[in-house]
Amino acid sequence: MSPFFGEVQANGRAIFAAEGRPYPPERLIQHADVAGLVLSILQLPRTSEVTDIVMRPMQKDVALRLICLE
Repeated sequence: MSPFFGEVQANGRAIFAAEGRPYPPERLIQHADVAGLVLSILQLPRTSEVTDIVMRPMQKDVALRLICLE
């Protein structure tokens, strides 16, 4: 398993600051969200293979809406 993280709450502040956007940590994927997903994958039986998983914040237009409000 090779996780690649994007805008999760851990490094979101730096990403948003570099892009000049306001930082909404409550709307980003939380550490517990990622940990829960990884744990679920690790508990699958050996007869299964997970090849791709995409995890995104529930509200996909958050960044766009926040930029428009400025």
